[in-house]
Amino acid sequence: ETAFHGATNTTVIHEWDMKLELCELEGHQRFGVVYSNMDTPHLAPKSPFAELGPTLSALAPGLTQMLDPALPRKSKTENIMVYYNFDQYIYQEQCDPTQGVGVFGRFGWGRESINPVHLFYSVGLSGKGSIETRDNDTWGLGYYCLSLDDSFPPGFQSERGIELYYNI
Repeated sequence: ETAFHGATNTTVIHEWDMKLELCELEGHQRFGVVYSNMDTPHLAPKSPFAELGPTLSALAPGLTQMLDPALPRKSKTENIMVYYNFDQYIYQEQCDPTQGVGVFGRFGWGRESINPVHLFYSVGLSGKGSIETRDNDTWGLGYYCLSLDDSFPPGFQSERGIELYYNI
C-alpha cells in the first residue's frame, strides 16, 4: 500500500552481471538500473540568499551546516540512475588465473535535476602478481571524470583526475 508513495520510501536496484571470456581471458560486464522515490532534499534558499545559495554552499560549508535547519528546502523524487562496469583480463598467468593484467571501465548517469553528480566515467589498467616473487601485490592506474550540476559555481562543475596505486 505504501511501497511507492507516502511516508515510506522505496529504492530498487537491479543489476545484470555477465561473465565473458575473450580469447580465453576472463572478463565481466555489469549493467544496473536504480530507481528511488525517496524525497531528496535540495537547498533552496529564498531571498536574500537566492542568488548565493550554491556559491554559499560550496565556499562556506561550515556556515551552510550551521544555518541548515533554518534554510527552506524543496524535495525532489523519482530519481533514476544507470551504470555500466566492465573488467577484462588482457593477460592471465596459466598456472594461476587470478594473476595477470587487465583493463576496466565504469560509467554512471543520474538524473541531473536530482543528483549533484550526474555523470561519471573512469577507465584504467590494473594487475596482480606482476612481479614474479610478489604474487599478492596489486597495482592500478586509472583516469576518471565526473560532471556536477549547473547549480555549482563556474570552475566547480567538473572534476578530472588520475589515480595510481600499488598495494604490497
